[in-house]
Amino acid sequence: MATPACLRKKKVEPVVFVGTLREDFKKLARERATEKGLILGLLQDSKGTRTYLNLQDKPIRKVHDTLGFYNTVYPLQVDGQEPIQCIVRSLHYNPIREIELRNIVLLKYQPGNNTRVHIPVQLQNEDKCPGLKKGGVINLVMERITCICNGPTIPTFIALDLSKIDIGHGVMLRDLVLPEGLEVAPLKHYAVTPVLNIRPSRASMQLEAAKEKKADSTKKAESKK
Repeated sequence: MATPACLRKKKVEPVVFVGTLREDFKKLARERATEKGLILGLLQDSKGTRTYLNLQDKPIRKVHDTLGFYNTVYPLQVDGQEPIQCIVRSLHYNPIREIELRNIVLLKYQPGNNTRVHIPVQLQNEDKCPGLKKGGVINLVMERITCICNGPTIPTFIALDLSKIDIGHGVMLRDLVLPEGLEVAPLKHYAVTPVLNIRPSRASMQLEAAKEKKADSTKKAESKK
């Protein structure tokens, strides 16, 4: 089972994706590329133009399981030319050998253009959360927030401060404070969409029910006197 994005502690390291143009699209050529440890790549721009690549796997392996992998701007160097900026759209594995990376889809990133990104949330100050101290549990509704970004950089994560959240309360999309150049993507019922809430645990609910039952029994006993 994949580790939830919000729980990944490993941070993104600076890497440069390196590759060459792929001109032979035959099945045999693709198989030879993967045998050499190369990852088949597809680079798209905002106009839909596609460029096919063979990419070195080492830089991608170094960061593919890190926090913010899909919303980090990476330099991409093709055939030794000046690097261009890109973000990862999708990464695919061998269905039989899941450890083997097969292909990757990249999107050319240009500041000023609106780009849809999925930014993971990261929980902070859990040790200070009043709801957790009372036995509540975290109900994480959204591991990632879909945002529109047009700034020079993209945040690695969106922080959720739990230091003041009690049982029965949480964080809504409308409560998020985002940096300049970043906004939540249009969403129906945006104002009432929860990102996270603190709910009572089953044990605490059972304990509360037992207390209420005992209180009712005491009242009935007193009323008969």
